Amino acid sequence: MTWGEILNVWLPAVEQHLLDHLAEVAVGAITGWMARRFLQEGKETRPKFSTIFGPDGKVLKKIKQQSSDNEVEDITDEPI
Repeated sequence: MTWGEILNVWLPAVEQHLLDHLAEVAVGAITGWMARRFLQEGKETRPKFSTIFGPDGKVLKKIKQQSSDNEVEDITDEPI
């Protein structure tokens, strides 16, 4: 069994159009974090997961990356 790395992000209460933009910016920053983590020794094989929550605590986006060779996947609609 390989342990995964999880990064949870909460976004602040703002107007909806700003919240949508912040979620897109967060996804960009998180995918950069995932790429850098795969480069670290001992972290190459651990899958990366991230959930972005809105100000109400509801999930806005869930993403995962299994390895540095795989694309980032949107898993928002997948059951837990």
